[in-house]
Parts: sequence; structure tokens; C-alpha cells
Amino acid sequence: MKTLANLTGARNPLALLALSLLCAASLYAGTAMKLTAARISVPKSGETAELKGLEYIADFQVTVKTVRFDRTSEEGANPVKGNWTFTAVNTAGKVHRIDVSVVLEDENHKRMASYNGHMLVLAGAESQELVIPMKVKAKQWEKTKSILVQANFTS
Repeated sequence: MKTLANLTGARNPLALLALSLLCAASLYAGTAMKLTAARISVPKSGETAELKGLEYIADFQVTVKTVRFDRTSEEGANPVKGNWTFTAVNTAGKVHRIDVSVVLEDENHKRMASYNGHMLVLAGAESQELVIPMKVKAKQWEKTKSILVQANFTS
């Protein structure tokens, strides 16, 4: 039998607790139609990166297509501040909600910090943006090698 730890690869009891609470919060916020995730290298400030697999497909399609990081603090500043900007597309004739999280990871994919946001993607939206602000210690930012983007399509 697969346990939550086996499915997620989490070994830390606190990580399992956090994941359990996230799942419970998702159920409270709305029924998950689909949970998706994509891992990419950290894009340079101002650079847009394409995201693969962050989509819900039925007789319509709702997709989180890209992410861009824009640093708002000066080089060498502590903490490092910036904005993660996601673009979404919705071919449906109704509004859909997406909960998005961006997780900063080191070279071993260890979670160092995470930031969350949600958006209501309007019917027929071709490029709707969600901005998630970030504020992280410079030491953590220097160790960040990848980001894990998670999208929970809830309605």
C-alpha cells in the first residue's frame, strides 16, 4: 500500500503535515478538478519561461502557460524581493479558479520557501496574469536552483 510519504517522497514529518494541510485546505476551498506540477530552472529576472503540463483539459482547456520573475530589490539586497508573474488561458465559456504555488528548491530539490496565490481566469481569457510577490533571505535565494510550480484547478 502506498503511503503519503511514498507518493510524495517526503521524509520529514513536518513536510507531511504541511502537505496534508494543503490537501485539506484545497478540499475546503473547493473540490480539486486536477492537481498539476512542473519543475524548471530559476529564470533570470525579466525572462519568461514556458510551463508544461499545468493544464486541465475537458471539452475546454484551462492552462497556466508561462512564468516570469521580476526582481524588485537591488542586487546584493537582503532580503531579495521580486514578483512571480504567471499567465493563464481559458477556452471555457465560464470562469475557472486556479490556486498556484511556487516553491524555491535547492540543487537536491529541498524546499526552502514557498509562495501562493489564486486567480479567477475569465471565460475566454487568452493571457490573464497572476502576480505572486516574493520576499526571501538572500542566502536562500543564492541556493535556489529550481522552482516547483503547482497548479490546483478547483472550479
